[in-house]
Amino acid sequence: MDVPLTTGDLFLGSGAVVLGAVVQATSGIGAGLLLVPLLSLINPALVPGPLILSALSLMILMTVRGRRQVIGEGLPMVIAGMLLGALAAYPVIGLLRGAATDLLFGAMLFGALAISLAGRMGRPTRRGLLAVGAVSAFMGATAAVGGPVLALAYQTRSGAEVRATLSALALIGSLMILATIGAAGRLGTAEALAGLMLVPAWMVGDRLAAPLARRLDGRRFRPFLLVLCGLGAAALTIRGMMGVCMEIPVR
Repeated sequence: MDVPLTTGDLFLGSGAVVLGAVVQATSGIGAGLLLVPLLSLINPALVPGPLILSALSLMILMTVRGRRQVIGEGLPMVIAGMLLGALAAYPVIGLLRGAATDLLFGAMLFGALAISLAGRMGRPTRRGLLAVGAVSAFMGATAAVGGPVLALAYQTRSGAEVRATLSALALIGSLMILATIGAAGRLGTAEALAGLMLVPAWMVGDRLAAPLARRLDGRRFRPFLLVLCGLGAAALTIRGMMGVCMEIPVR
């Protein structure tokens, strides 16, 4: 860990994690979108290792709790796609980071949202699920926003099914990422301890989210999920535009 963590960092980080956990436990996505920039501002040492490691606690809890609601149909295809996407991203991660990549992925998400809102996104086929898994993993590895792609694929299912399925997929994807950063030497004892200290915040957020999740189930869930996906697309686009502005030389 290059930057040491203070008690204040952990306190502020835990507060941010509670907020992210509420969003994640309510919808099945959104924590990474919210927490990566927030924790980076508090202390860059909190991402990615401690954040992902601590988030495993909520992913495991949600997967076990909703194990009967996990959508098994096509799940192996999504996982296979995630493996392909991760492998495809590995050699180009350094090349694709930047404003142009954020703008491209933001446009892709907005396009998928437009198709969905037009009512032309039907139930995904096996090949479609393979592609969704690949794109999600590729975007997650290169831009840290892969959840909304998976959410769009399952948007017509019930809230309980979406939360359980996305949690299971996020768990698998996170283990892949942890293995990668561990092999790269970016997940040591200090990162592991920091991650453990954030675990209680995930549990608090999960408890706070329970009433909200119940109220959003049914007809309200799909609009809520689409709004989160739209925020993901907007965040990528804004980040990309800010990156472009920073790259323009000042005369």
